[in-house]
Amino acid sequence: MESTMKTSLSSVWPPAVMDQEFTSQIEADAASHPEWADLQNRLGLLRWAEGDLEGAIVAFEACLNLNPRYSWASLNMAGCLATKGEFSKARAAIIDAADPVEGAKAVTEGWIALLDGRPDTAEAAIRRIPPRRLELANVLWLRAATAENRDPAEGASMWRSVLEEPTIKAWYGEIDEIRTPREPGERRGGLFPGFGKLWLDLSQSYAQLGRFEEAQKMARRSYLFWSERGDFLHHQGVLCQLQGNETQALQCWTEALDAAPEDSRSATALSFYYSRVGNLDAAMQHVEIAIDRSPGYADLHRQRGLLAAALG
Repeated sequence: MESTMKTSLSSVWPPAVMDQEFTSQIEADAASHPEWADLQNRLGLLRWAEGDLEGAIVAFEACLNLNPRYSWASLNMAGCLATKGEFSKARAAIIDAADPVEGAKAVTEGWIALLDGRPDTAEAAIRRIPPRRLELANVLWLRAATAENRDPAEGASMWRSVLEEPTIKAWYGEIDEIRTPREPGERRGGLFPGFGKLWLDLSQSYAQLGRFEEAQKMARRSYLFWSERGDFLHHQGVLCQLQGNETQALQCWTEALDAAPEDSRSATALSFYYSRVGNLDAAMQHVEIAIDRSPGYADLHRQRGLLAAALG
């Protein structure tokens, strides 16, 4: 374990794991709809994952020209510039960015600071991360990498705690793959949270084609880079359902219900599941939970009305 810590956790490259089919599709979508900022941002992430930093920067710039308030693209641009070693430009790119998801900006700033050799700045960024997000996988990695600079023994202890997290523990080989440099002396990026969306999008695409092994791998990537446990469990439920394993889907959604107490998606999925199997009382119970979490979602109120009618 000590030898593992010798290669700093701040040196992590997003691996290029997409096959040509999806690479071509992302490129085609971005070319066909140059006016869609989201597609340009996704193209930038693809280029970055491939190691084409210049191409990534061009795509992120295109995204921000279309929508200057696209905060994920600002964070991604900053991370890409830091990976390239242009730290002053990276800090300038992130300074006015909004926080697309609570804590994402602080995590991005933390990885940039570590790559720039400024652990004190990274520690200041960590203090701005909301407490409920401190156990996210890539936040744990950021904290361990920062601690390593201050106290190697403390860093090693935190690294062990990362590997002992039950979900991550089963993926040690993949974590090792992410952390391994492809060339000696190569500058690698941090676990920038913007990549979570790319892996999740690819997981959904693989699942729609029935390629569930690849879909699961992309889902794990998403979890390692940013997803909260509740997000991951909900997505696992969707993948299980698509494979026809509703028993496993039910278990995943039930666990997600507690793991993500503000998210209505798993409660909604459970409501529709219980409706299908004829347990209308449980279906009503879960749609009430979903409405409590997302009161403005009209389809949930419609589902409650249908269930109320069926229950008399």
